[in-house]
Amino acid sequence: MSNEMITQNETNGNGQLGFVENKPSDVVVRATEAAKTLQKIVNDRSKKLVLGGKQYLYYEDWQTLAKFDNITAKVVSTEEIRENDKLIGFSARAVALKNGEEISAAEAECCFDEPNWNNKPRFQLKSMAQTRACSKALRNVLAFIAVLANYEPTPAEEMDGVVVNGNNYSQHTTTKPTNTKPATQKQIDMIFGYDKDGEHKKGIIESHLIQKKEVDKIQKLYSEGKLDRSKASEIIGWWIGDNKKDIAGERDKREQQESLNQDQELVDAEEEGNDDWNFAEETVTSKS
Repeated sequence: MSNEMITQNETNGNGQLGFVENKPSDVVVRATEAAKTLQKIVNDRSKKLVLGGKQYLYYEDWQTLAKFDNITAKVVSTEEIRENDKLIGFSARAVALKNGEEISAAEAECCFDEPNWNNKPRFQLKSMAQTRACSKALRNVLAFIAVLANYEPTPAEEMDGVVVNGNNYSQHTTTKPTNTKPATQKQIDMIFGYDKDGEHKKGIIESHLIQKKEVDKIQKLYSEGKLDRSKASEIIGWWIGDNKKDIAGERDKREQQESLNQDQELVDAEEEGNDDWNFAEETVTSKS
């Protein structure tokens, strides 16, 4: 019986994959060492997912395990999922690479029909589809290490919405301070946009006038569970202003500036056109 226990589809250019060596004994030694190291790292983290007495690894845990053997994950495509021309979610495809060569691939989805994602901004569904795909790509080649470390081989992100012993786990659930009220759905819709009657109503972060750094700041507040009712009101007021107090919002200011810039461009273009026309007239006169 040959010691080569690796299929062509699972190997990289050197005939190795992750912690797999030619001899089974080498596989066990390296995998056990990696499993113990992973346990130390995961146990020191405050972020843990334990369901039914079983612990699941997050994407960052799979990334840590992959780094032990120079493996990385890469998103290669993300697509909208539509049904009857209505956006229902996103799908993503990711690959695991070792020394630049693809050794695994996986696809994943995140859709609005999932209980914990039906009212979330679409950028978050797109991001989760990518995260799930990357986790699965790494899990395909590293699950045996996770099992040796007494963790479940299924990525934590895939457990979103799964009910275990009567408890519904939500990947998106975040801890909020008890003395603050969460942002209302109307506020969330105004900031992130929403879909209604088959049409998407743009939110503040989707305006062409807002800067990327401002969008990133708002998204970070939301993802960390810090976008409470007060902060959401502050963002909306900053953007649209307050008519009762005659305070112009940032949107109106930028629209006015954009209009001024466009008017100036027209003036500049007109002046350039007049210069060209005068030159043409002088040329015709001189020839006469």
